[in-house]
Amino acid sequence: MEEMKCPQCHGQDGKGRLKTPGVPRIDGQYETYLVNQLQNFRDGRRPHKFMEVYAGRLDGQTIRDLAAFYACQGSEQPLLPDPERCTPVR
Repeated sequence: MEEMKCPQCHGQDGKGRLKTPGVPRIDGQYETYLVNQLQNFRDGRRPHKFMEVYAGRLDGQTIRDLAAFYACQGSEQPLLPDPERCTPVR
């Protein structure tokens, strides 16, 4: 996960970081939403100067893996990830 650069802005668990205002929390977000948005950034359908660069380096499997990881992180948001895809974070 470290090599992905996601934690720099979104935090290791997707809850965001205080030093990066305006960066959304992605913990507990729907997996399909995260996949779609990462694909949109990668393919230039959703402009963002940083996310286009980072997502542009991701293949389809990596996008699915990242989406599954962040969907499974705990959140106060009322979102329900697929429990079969969630592995406990140690």
